[in-house]
Amino acid sequence: MSRGGGFGESPARVYDAGVISQELLEILACPKCHTKLQLKEPDQLRCPRCKVLYPIVDGIPVLLIEEGKPEGGASSSPSP
Repeated sequence: MSRGGGFGESPARVYDAGVISQELLEILACPKCHTKLQLKEPDQLRCPRCKVLYPIVDGIPVLLIEEGKPEGGASSSPSP
């Protein structure tokens, strides 16, 4: 008796977000200032000029300006 078959045996983790190819990393740029991005953690890209972190979700870099978070968790706008 077969357990699982072949497809879909491990649906919880289809892609390891920690794997960004060097070729992709070479062409990624900050959407705000167009500086080359750096891989900071397995799931974040960092702009060294803007000091902003962009998430990598399911292996896909989310390079929307509004999705970027200031490095270190500091907010650029004052709290009310």
